[in-house]
Amino acid sequence: ELIKHNRPYKLPIFINTYVFEAIVADLIEREWMKPTMELLESTSKVMEAAAEAFIKELKEASPFHHLQTYLITKAAEVVDALTRETKRRVLEIVEREKKMPYTQNHYLFENVCKLRSHRLMDEVTRALPEDNGANVTVNPKTLRATVKNIFQRNQERSVDEHMAEEMQHALNAYGKVALKRFIDTVPMICVEIMQNFAIKMNHILSDTSDDEIERFVTAPSNTVAKMNKLTRKAETLERGIVALGELY
Repeated sequence: ELIKHNRPYKLPIFINTYVFEAIVADLIEREWMKPTMELLESTSKVMEAAAEAFIKELKEASPFHHLQTYLITKAAEVVDALTRETKRRVLEIVEREKKMPYTQNHYLFENVCKLRSHRLMDEVTRALPEDNGANVTVNPKTLRATVKNIFQRNQERSVDEHMAEEMQHALNAYGKVALKRFIDTVPMICVEIMQNFAIKMNHILSDTSDDEIERFVTAPSNTVAKMNKLTRKAETLERGIVALGELY
């Protein structure tokens, strides 16, 4: 019905390319979009979790809570920015695939040729006697009539049926090529979140002012007060020990 109602006005024996493009776009939207976004989200979460775990394990930063929190926050911001940029690029690829199905891959033409003869080959093969190891006598006239009948039935199919079958062949062949291209391209873009993280993180940290760094590595005031108090006690004890030593 889809083929019949969208048959082109000019040269109606050919497949309507707009129908092909619409089917491809619908397939991408229904079947490819969700796993693509899931892959992007998963990559983003893995990178953010890995960065946070790495920062928490840094022995140099562990004594400085404010510094650790700052690094984790900045890492999350970097991952978020990279995720947004990656999503934009991925959506561009998706839209391009939806709006402009294209390939010059020779596998497309090879697969179409195979699919075109596949159904008739199956029918002819099923019409032949089974090879069970015994000698089988085949009447040439009967075999010829059987094969001729198969091709006759194929010729009696309507133009719409032939066009629908041809459309299915084109979709199957193109789908294999396009899906392979999609599977290769999208993960390569998503993994750039991890590849570009260090560069972006270093760039942000290089903009941190000296005052901010000093604030991050300075102990909290209550900790400083405790340290000063302990220092004074230690000095008092030391003077006491010296005084006792002088008595003896």
